[in-house]
Amino acid sequence: MLLFKPTELAGVGDEMSASMGHGETVIRAGGELDDSEYDFEIPLDSTIESVYFFISLQCLQFVTVVQPSGDDLRIDAPELDYHAFEAIRLFTIKAPRPGTWKVRMAGRGFFSAIVKAKTALALTDVSFVQDGVPVRGLAPLGKVVRLEAAVTGQPRQVAFHFISMRAAVLQTVEMALEQEDAMRRTYAADVTLPTTEFRVLLTGIDGEGIPFQRVTQQLFIAEQ
Repeated sequence: MLLFKPTELAGVGDEMSASMGHGETVIRAGGELDDSEYDFEIPLDSTIESVYFFISLQCLQFVTVVQPSGDDLRIDAPELDYHAFEAIRLFTIKAPRPGTWKVRMAGRGFFSAIVKAKTALALTDVSFVQDGVPVRGLAPLGKVVRLEAAVTGQPRQVAFHFISMRAAVLQTVEMALEQEDAMRRTYAADVTLPTTEFRVLLTGIDGEGIPFQRVTQQLFIAEQ
């Protein structure tokens, strides 16, 4: 949800440019806040060349990005491209330090938190097949389907999960490795989908032993 005011339409261009330059989603969460704070952690791995934080909240009080060192990211940092609007904050960080970053936000109303990265370690080609037919559009929640996915790069200890709209893990999925070459692996398994909307999350360790995660941008919702 792009909560730009009519006087802030230039921000739409800033957002589109940054989003298009960062093709992999590291985290995506949304929901409601009721005059409260919301903190979440973001593992940034060594393959990430640049990272983009999009944070929006209807009645936003503050947003702080915390580095792995524990220090708040200064908005005048030389590696940072920062844009502030009434209900939106945009942060683009070049060559972010690998490790666990944090976002702290406070306010009220609907929020959306998206972290995207420029990286070759990617989750791609996530699809569902039911009774031999590819699932198009809405997902058959609660039903058994075949989940297929591909991973590019050279990660280790990969695992797949279903997560909620607020990025909480709903269940872990046992996926079998089907094909593998130097830079791409494909996985598949018959799974029972959650009974609520979900995204697919990939976790693991990169080539330098640093935790990573990637998530589908699409939120899978129920068929009618």
